[in-house]
Amino acid sequence: IDLDELTARIFGLSWPREVRVRRLWPDGLLIQVKREPLVASWGDDAFLTSAGKVARLPGHQEDALPGLSASLSTPLQTMQTYLLLQEQLRTSELVVRSLAENSLGEWVVTLDNGISVALGNRELSERLQRFLLLYHQVLSDRIPEPAYVDTRYENGLAVRQGEPQPAPEPPRHAASENDEQ
Repeated sequence: IDLDELTARIFGLSWPREVRVRRLWPDGLLIQVKREPLVASWGDDAFLTSAGKVARLPGHQEDALPGLSASLSTPLQTMQTYLLLQEQLRTSELVVRSLAENSLGEWVVTLDNGISVALGNRELSERLQRFLLLYHQVLSDRIPEPAYVDTRYENGLAVRQGEPQPAPEPPRHAASENDEQ
């Protein structure tokens, strides 16, 4: 058995962080594998590491991890967005339960208290800060049930109480850059 080839094949599994393979005489092998820490679930059947790598672990479940999904962004970009938002939420004691990007690149974050926040596709940090300001001054005491907060407005927010629903998709006939080429 070629130890270098075996090591490379184990690294090819997508989830190892460190692999050590050595021979045990007379006829054995010692294989040590350290797994990349899983930070979030990715889609229905995979996970993301903190480095934004997709790890597939068949049969493995991690219910406590937040769920991430993206239509346009790479796994690494999605992980960076998640880490940025989670860092902003750290002082508020709110936690990201899920983060999803739609086909227009607009992000919706759902928090552990059931509130979904539509952030749009630009100025995510500023929009999340605007939500947090309103949340701490007004909403935290007034929203006993899940709510939907839309921060995509220039100078304000829209709040809807009740079951959170995804942001509506704009009409499909809207012009895009690709239409002009």
